[in-house]
Amino acid sequence: MRLYSPIAFVVIVFKNSIYKNKDFVKLLTAQGISDFGDGTAFLGFIMIILYAYSGTALETSIIFICSALPVLIVGPFAGVFVDRWNRKHVMIASDIIRGLVVLLLIFYQTLLSIYLVVFLVSTLSRFFYPARGSIIPNIVGRENVLSANALSQSVMYAMSIISPSVSGLLIGYIGVKIVFLVDAISFFLSAVIVYSLDYSEKVKRRNVTAQQVIQDMEMGVDLIKKTPSVKYIVISFSIIMLFAGAVNVLYLMFIRDVLKLDIRWVGYLETIFGFGAVIGGIFLSAISSKLKNASILLCGTMSGILIALLAVFPYLYLVFVGLFFVGFLMVFINTPPSAIVQRTIADRARGRVLSVMNAVFQLFSIISMLTVSAILIFIDIVHLFMLGGIMLTGLGLLLFGRKKVMEMLG
Repeated sequence: MRLYSPIAFVVIVFKNSIYKNKDFVKLLTAQGISDFGDGTAFLGFIMIILYAYSGTALETSIIFICSALPVLIVGPFAGVFVDRWNRKHVMIASDIIRGLVVLLLIFYQTLLSIYLVVFLVSTLSRFFYPARGSIIPNIVGRENVLSANALSQSVMYAMSIISPSVSGLLIGYIGVKIVFLVDAISFFLSAVIVYSLDYSEKVKRRNVTAQQVIQDMEMGVDLIKKTPSVKYIVISFSIIMLFAGAVNVLYLMFIRDVLKLDIRWVGYLETIFGFGAVIGGIFLSAISSKLKNASILLCGTMSGILIALLAVFPYLYLVFVGLFFVGFLMVFINTPPSAIVQRTIADRARGRVLSVMNAVFQLFSIISMLTVSAILIFIDIVHLFMLGGIMLTGLGLLLFGRKKVMEMLG
């Protein structure tokens, strides 16, 4: 791989023509505002469940399951509608309704109300994300989708640098209600920015019957089966999610029960992770044209080694350094799947394929979380972290290290 000086690296990154695309910049801005709001609200969820209610692994898992279930149940059907409706209008409506739903937490902050709001917001997001993912290739061109997705990942994690610290300050000085208000406002602002997009599309079919929904969903499944690269991504990531799907739950329990840190430190560590991911996303955006998708995924799964080492050596200064590099490498795992779909699947079917793919991933993630909650009765968090990290790297070598796979994924 060619090495660049810091100045040359910055020049390469910002010479990318994608930064001149006004509609894509607007999309990134809307995403950044929304992600900032979500990041502030996340710490509020964790404070209530993990600290105020001293939540168990199962109670902590439920919030992630509430977020994952709509992906599994609603997602495949939502993609069918997204491909038939005006995607810009879908994004605006989703933002506005999500903002109104989050406002409910200003009045009720029980475990049940949090679970309900997370479930409803996730359900509405099943329409928003396929719509956004489907229009990105139309805005930036297929040749720029990997770079666009890497930048999208960078924006998401950039907000995870800022939002945890801001959230901690807001909760400490004002109270937990304020972070839910910030999240609601962020959705409303995102809707306004999406409305300002110059992007437009012709919608050929608006009405759809139940039979057509099922047929279109089956078409999405059939397209996955008939597209080797997408089929392989679905199978390989399902296997990975079976072992790594519970990492968010284990990570939070690790902070509270092993490192013995309070809610402020959750925010600090999230900031370190996000900073690493931002650098990783910018780096990947600059070099994406020089690497194959399988090579990118293989690099990302090397983060498993770091995860295992952090479990063996749970010292705060090592955790800070380790989480930076885990964040850096996680972008390499998260970026290629969507880019592969965006490059290989026609625009008219892209939404339903992305929805079906995400539903399969979430199914295995839910299985992972429920399994881990049960296993924690017999095995401690440290050993589970070690096992998960080792499995992630091992699966990466097995699934993405072969020449045939590299050629197939492109």
